[in-house]
Amino acid sequence: MLTQVSSALRGKSGQVLVSRGSGSWRRASRSPNWLAGSHGFEQERTRVGAVLFDYVLGGHFDRWWVGSGFEYWHSSIGYRSVAGARASSKTPVRTLGGGYIAPLAGTFYVEPWLAGHLALTQASPSIGGQLYRPQRLNGEVSLKLGFLFDL
Repeated sequence: MLTQVSSALRGKSGQVLVSRGSGSWRRASRSPNWLAGSHGFEQERTRVGAVLFDYVLGGHFDRWWVGSGFEYWHSSIGYRSVAGARASSKTPVRTLGGGYIAPLAGTFYVEPWLAGHLALTQASPSIGGQLYRPQRLNGEVSLKLGFLFDL
């Protein structure tokens, strides 16, 4: 199964997915840019490397699935009153998610899914004398559209 993912927040995302039987290994190469939007912090950018294992309950990579794994987030953020400066942090993250793969027509499918991400360390970068404390627990909801290719 080959999946292309795009973000409504103008970020970029890509995945390489290798599947055999009901399991799959996936490595996400980039994640979307997120907006910090509070207390003068802005333009948060996050790059993610991930190793995740997904288990699909359907017999042909369809129906319900659950997945888990580890991610490594490298984030940077700006502060409104400090032009051009950025602070960065690196955080290991544990992820748990699931969704439903619904074939629509031929090999075309739609897949609503959700995930939770728990930062295993507390990153608190400082910029312009201000300390940024991101949430340790983050949720994600997405809708994938794709094609299933039997190799």
